Amino acid sequence: MFTVVRWKALRSRLFVVGLGFVLACPAAAQSMSGKWFGTAPSQGGVSCWVNERRVDGSYELNFLVVRDGAVRRHREEGTWFSANGLYASITQRINGAATDPGDRRFREVYRVLELTARQFRYADISSGREFVVRRVADNFALGDACPNVT
Repeated sequence: MFTVVRWKALRSRLFVVGLGFVLACPAAAQSMSGKWFGTAPSQGGVSCWVNERRVDGSYELNFLVVRDGAVRRHREEGTWFSANGLYASITQRINGAATDPGDRRFREVYRVLELTARQFRYADISSGREFVVRRVADNFALGDACPNVT
């Protein structure tokens, strides 16, 4: 049986190995790094996001949720890595507040379905939910409404 202490130690080793892969294999990190924009329906409204993945293995993910005329923003920061057709992220901060590293909700693993210079399609391993994001310019930022990016 895994204890919390053993899981934390294993998770730390997996993260270091994953980060080492990103840093040791610049092509993998380079192809997924940069800014990516996505949008999806969200409980009577729409949500959109911009995920900026950096080559050093860090990321910043900004969400905009528009529902019934109200606009809500949400920001996550953490680390990411990719290996063997999988992409994983560990959220370390939400809206500036530290997350609980023992909470599985902040560790996500996706299967990479398609990755081109302009589009990235991936699916959550747990739920099977697919996401499609498009590369955007480095100066791209969300305004007060979800833009139509093609």
